[in-house]
Amino acid sequence: MLIGNHCISIDYLSTLIRNIPKLRHGLVKSDIFPQDRQNFSSCVKICSDDVTNCLTEIHDSEGIIMYIRLLRSIMIAYIEKLTTPINRLYHAWFSVFVSRLWYIWIDYMPKVNLEKSLYELSGITTNKK
Repeated sequence: MLIGNHCISIDYLSTLIRNIPKLRHGLVKSDIFPQDRQNFSSCVKICSDDVTNCLTEIHDSEGIIMYIRLLRSIMIAYIEKLTTPINRLYHAWFSVFVSRLWYIWIDYMPKVNLEKSLYELSGITTNKK
């Protein structure tokens, strides 16, 4: 997935697990490659501030950081029971605005440019002549 000029990929989390000690982020391989696709506890671990802070040390990880912040805001706004009303409002609107801007960006970007950016950021080469 793309957000702006940044790629959102599980590869950044895999790099994080390989290169940064577990004590700093708390993730294991089974958190990002789960057998059970409905493992919410892994989602909570991935969205933690520790993971976001560690991802800042990985080159070009801004896209996944933004995506994780979006997921975290959704969890704070709609799932966490101890969220104050003002924080709930802030995180609900933050997630709405980010999602809308992302959708508008995808909608208005020419498909050719979108594919080109995706190929460049993911390192995939195209067979088109």
